[in-house]
Amino acid sequence: MVGSARVLLVAAVVGFLATTACGAAQRDYAAALTKSLLYFEAQRSGRLPPTHRVQWRGNSALKDGADHGVSTSAMHACVVRCTCLVRA
Repeated sequence: MVGSARVLLVAAVVGFLATTACGAAQRDYAAALTKSLLYFEAQRSGRLPPTHRVQWRGNSALKDGADHGVSTSAMHACVVRCTCLVRA
């Protein structure tokens, strides 16, 4: 949960800076950032929280690997967490 709060904080700061930056190029960085975060949210697998914003996406991959005694349902969360730790 701390990792997602950190991502949201960074997104808010970047969005704020993008909307208050010099408007010479007239690029909507806030919209691009919002769409990027929504894309990554849609890529999650496993049991999704009730706060999940992608309405068409449901729980997935809950039993993947079960025939070999492996659970892959939390794989995306692990990858995101590890990526954040490497960049920190």
